[in-house]
Amino acid sequence: RTKGVFKGWDLFLSLFHGFNQYAVIREEIDGVTVKNISEVVAVFNLATGFSTTMDKWEFHGEALYNYTFESKDDNYIASMVGLIYGMDDYVDKIGLEKFDLVLELGHEVILSRQNADNYVRSSKKARPMKKTIIIGGKFQVNKDLKFHVQDTSELKEKGNYIRLGMSYNFTPEWKLYLDVEYFDGSGDSYFGYQR
Repeated sequence: RTKGVFKGWDLFLSLFHGFNQYAVIREEIDGVTVKNISEVVAVFNLATGFSTTMDKWEFHGEALYNYTFESKDDNYIASMVGLIYGMDDYVDKIGLEKFDLVLELGHEVILSRQNADNYVRSSKKARPMKKTIIIGGKFQVNKDLKFHVQDTSELKEKGNYIRLGMSYNFTPEWKLYLDVEYFDGSGDSYFGYQR
């Protein structure tokens, strides 16, 4: 992995060769018995990303190209782009020091589908953020007390993930973090699958 700054843009590039984090299903026939075996397969990943700020705006994005050896899983490009808007000038009237509004869009494009003998199910259902919108906010009451809220919605599969949380610094060494997460959706959605 390499990263650097060029004319105000934070950039990174990374390469990975190893086993994918998402499993596929391989079918094995032993006489009359059919077994479905979960397997992680070898992949090559190329990822790149950027981040920059302009006044109160932050723009960021990243993309990952996944190549699976011997077609044991899909080959695809997954991407995420987003922005954060800092509303610091307006929030002091409601007792906050800082408020950031977050909007992100996730997308996946399958370049070629799983096509290896005896491999019967790709990792597609286990891969998050295929057609997704994220809306969230980060609220800072003071340097010690912060809140955050995030709603992640799958546009195609109709799954949903909501996260609410807070953090409080009692001392520099003692910090409290509380989060509540809610998953919903059909079995075809990533978040319904995670329930």
